[in-house]
Amino acid sequence: MDTIDDINPSLQFIPCSYYKQITVDFAEKYGYMLDGILFPYRAESEGANLQNAGLVDREISTLRSLFNKGMPIYIDVYLTAHSRLGGSTPSYVEEVIRRGKEHADGVLIYTHPNPEADPEKYEIVKAGFADK
Repeated sequence: MDTIDDINPSLQFIPCSYYKQITVDFAEKYGYMLDGILFPYRAESEGANLQNAGLVDREISTLRSLFNKGMPIYIDVYLTAHSRLGGSTPSYVEEVIRRGKEHADGVLIYTHPNPEADPEKYEIVKAGFADK
């Protein structure tokens, strides 16, 4: 059977994994298979919400401690409402992007904001990535 590298040597496996599910057991069982982690930030170390951007640094640091050095962590920022946690604010989005750029290996945006429907978040995303 062909390995992934035989089929496509540039293919990477970067699963979407939530903070509460990324445990020591998870890292031990699956870490060797991963090329990175897509980490949707929801401040889960203190409950869960889309209001507290202040835990980004600590949560990324905790995740890094579970894996081999150099495991890329890509933070995913919720711009639109979450089914259970509600919506994020423009200031939250701005802060998570800023902290993500400082502490993660990449920043992804969960649903790019529409410049007409959500101009404030659109401008925040535009500014946040214009000066990468």
